[in-house]
Formats: sequence, structure tokens, C-alpha cells
Amino acid sequence: MTRHIHADLIHAWAEGAEIESRRSWGQFGWTTTKNPEWDAAGMEFRIKPEEPEWYENIPKQGVLCWVSDYNENLNKQNIRNILAEIIDYDSDKEHKYLDFRGSRWKYAVPLTNEEIEEFKR
Repeated sequence: MTRHIHADLIHAWAEGAEIESRRSWGQFGWTTTKNPEWDAAGMEFRIKPEEPEWYENIPKQGVLCWVSDYNENLNKQNIRNILAEIIDYDSDKEHKYLDFRGSRWKYAVPLTNEEIEEFKR
């Protein structure tokens, strides 16, 4: 018996991986597929790539974040008191987040869309 061409993907899907599919000519890009038709002609499949963490893809203009050196739980309103524009991340340093002024921070959490809207008012 010949091994199915998508055997590894089928096993990953059975274990909970998200699968994406597209026509082999790739005209419409990848779409998430709940029930892949593994034997459909002209289809390609892949495991859906994971989204990078925000700090793995910092844009040139930086990311506006709540920062701290003392408390990693920056989700409580009463301790969100320092804003910084983070421009770089270095996983080898204890203070991984670099802001545009050259200061390094141990913890950083990007502002939510709701917080940004609040500041616009």
C-alpha cells in the first residue's frame, strides 16, 4: 500500500492542527479549511502558519506599549502608568524591549485598539 501524499498533514489535522488549502495555481491564496478534501484534484494543503508575536515584527515607527521593569502583569489599569514607543526586541537581554529614547524595559504590552480609541477622544 502506498502512503497517502498528505499523510503527515492528515495526522496533524486529526490531532487538532488548523489546515489551509488553495488551488494549485494559487490564484486566490490560502484559506482555512475545516474539513479538507484530501483527494480533491488541483488542491494544495498546509498547516496554518502561526502568527508571529508582536515583538517579532516591530514596524519602523515602533509599537506604543505600556512598559515596566517591575511587574509583568501590565493588564491592570492601576499599574499602567508608563507609555513607551518600542522599536526593538532582543531576546538575549534581561530588559528585552528598547524604546526610541534608548531606554530598555523588562516588560512591554502593546496598547489595545480600545485604549488607542480612548486616547483619540
